[in-house]
Amino acid sequence: MKLSIFDALVLLLTIMVILLLTRAQSLLSEDELASVALAEDALRSAAPGPRDTAGRIELTGTGERFSVARVVASLPRALQRNPVPIVISLGQTDSAAGLARGVDRNYHAWQSFLESYVPFHTDNHWLPLLVLAQRKQYSYDHDIYGLEEEGDVWQTSREAFLSPVGDCEDHAVLLADWLTGLGEQARVAVGTMNGGGHAWVVLFRDGREYILEATQKHGLAGLKHYPLARLMPEYQPRYQFDRTHFWVNQRRGPTVRYSGSHWAQLSRFKG
Repeated sequence: MKLSIFDALVLLLTIMVILLLTRAQSLLSEDELASVALAEDALRSAAPGPRDTAGRIELTGTGERFSVARVVASLPRALQRNPVPIVISLGQTDSAAGLARGVDRNYHAWQSFLESYVPFHTDNHWLPLLVLAQRKQYSYDHDIYGLEEEGDVWQTSREAFLSPVGDCEDHAVLLADWLTGLGEQARVAVGTMNGGGHAWVVLFRDGREYILEATQKHGLAGLKHYPLARLMPEYQPRYQFDRTHFWVNQRRGPTVRYSGSHWAQLSRFKG
């Protein structure tokens, strides 16, 4: 039977998708795939616990402490209807803490989404990125949670590993937390990429700064090195955070540096 041009294109695209999926699968060894499955089984069988509501934000400069619960209680009611990540001022400090709404529909400090969760230990520092590429699909929050277009919900690192879907900060939170647990110095960066809001991971190693695009799904097999941050001006960071600290970029113009005097560490999170 002779195929039409349209049918031939459909067949070709189908074959390409199958080859790409097979390639993604082959990036992980059988032992690594078994580790992923064991981590998922352990996480599913664990009893879900309540999020930490007794957290405090401590200002680096003055030592003032603010209860996260009280800070959240003071937020405008409009944010409860249409949740978005926000950066607020505390005390006499500008931009001292970031807050985002979690899957539990409550606001939390950005740092608390990094739950010190490591699905499994490995000596392969590429593996967390490969696992993310294979098992987590990029999806917008309005499709996942039925929010308005500008609404946003953040997954914790545990939730991000278990959930098959998530957007940029969900990928970045899991990757940064996992790498930190493997002994790396990693942070989540929040800013813009090519002018649009985005979150990614910055890795500090041997005096250099590298950008890890946590949502990257293809082209990982051929990479030999992480890309240097100074060579990627399309990423423009405004904030950074790890499991404890919160940094703000105080430079008005663009920057490709993730350390230096223009970065102010303004607060610490204590759970």
